[in-house]
Amino acid sequence: FLVAGGGGAGTHVMLREGRAQLARSAHGFVHLRFTREQATGRFVDSGGRVMHELERARAGAVRVVRSGGTDPLYKGRLIGTTPVP
Repeated sequence: FLVAGGGGAGTHVMLREGRAQLARSAHGFVHLRFTREQATGRFVDSGGRVMHELERARAGAVRVVRSGGTDPLYKGRLIGTTPVP
């Protein structure tokens, strides 16, 4: 599956790790391209840089072209999901 966007909401700190190949607290969008052979997804940050790119072949194989990595896990105090200084 592919999840992107927060509907204009602010970014959040990372509270879990090991759940995704890309988990970044950043604004941006996803560019999708479909051909007969494959689908390509590019996560682009607000500066126009490709953060993460993957391809899915028609047969189902997925290949990560560029890994965007993950932000560090937040270990501070929270009220709900909001960091408290």
